[in-house]
Order: sequence, then structure tokens, then C-alpha cells
Amino acid sequence: MTSYDYTLIANLNLNIRVERFRIMDPGFGDPLALTDIPYTQVQLTEDEMAALILGANAMAENATLYVKAEAPVISANQLAAVHVALQEALTTLLDHLPDAAFQRDRVQVLQPADPENRASGLNSYVHVLDDGAFQTKVYLTYMPNILSSIRIFPIRPGAVINDFSILTY
Repeated sequence: MTSYDYTLIANLNLNIRVERFRIMDPGFGDPLALTDIPYTQVQLTEDEMAALILGANAMAENATLYVKAEAPVISANQLAAVHVALQEALTTLLDHLPDAAFQRDRVQVLQPADPENRASGLNSYVHVLDDGAFQTKVYLTYMPNILSSIRIFPIRPGAVINDFSILTY
């Protein structure tokens, strides 16, 4: 893939969770990981989702964010603190969707997809960003049939989301 190519996404169905730990070195033994942001779900606006998709050098026809009604949602300050990790996680996942080795080694299949049904299957990808002071884990749970059947080169119109929704379950 070149820097001029982009990914065309047919359906991006995501549930996003994050947790963040402050890494402390006591000077002896292993470093301590103190919870900075507990395991929390991420709720994004359409503009925030479009910015993440644009940052991943992609555009989406449909994007749906799944949010569990009873689970805590990340605050605006916490979202700002983990934004880089969110961007890196989505970019890594989208860049490696066609990579069979990445899928085998880094993605957990929670429910196998039926090749005849694009709306089936459930996968989980966990991305870890460790900058020395903090360790951030981003959990992306998604339906595996994300990509469009076509790929367009080289003109990129931007991260257009024709249909965005948040589904609360």
C-alpha cells in the first residue's frame, strides 16, 4: 500500500473499549501498572468517527458504533488522553485486514462469519500502545466483513460517512 491509496469501507460496525495504566518504576522489581482509566467504552460523535477514519486513510459508506446502555462511557478528557491510541488501533486494523498472518496472530474470532451473510461474525482486536509513562489498551470488537468489494486508487475524497448511527444495546 502506498501513501496515495486508501481503504474503502462498506460497513464499519464497532464496539470500542479502552483502559489505560500509569506505569511506575519503584526502582526494584517489575514496574507497577496503576489504573488511570478503567475498562470503559468509547462513544464518538459522527465527526469524531469521521476524523478517526480519515486518520486511518480510509472512507466509510456506513459506520455504526455499538454502545452498551449500562456500561460507563469515557469522558471528554479521557478521550483526548487516548486519542492517539484509538487512531493507531483503527489504522493498524484497517491496514492489516487483508493480511492473513495478522488476522491469525492478532485477531480473536469470537463468532465465525458466514461467507454467505455479510452481517455475521464477530472479531476482537486488542491494540496496546506503551509510551513508557502510560500503557493504553484499545479493544475493537467488530464484524469482520468491513471492506468494500472494490478498492479505489489514488484520489482520496476524505472520510465520508454516508450513514452513521449509534446503537445502544
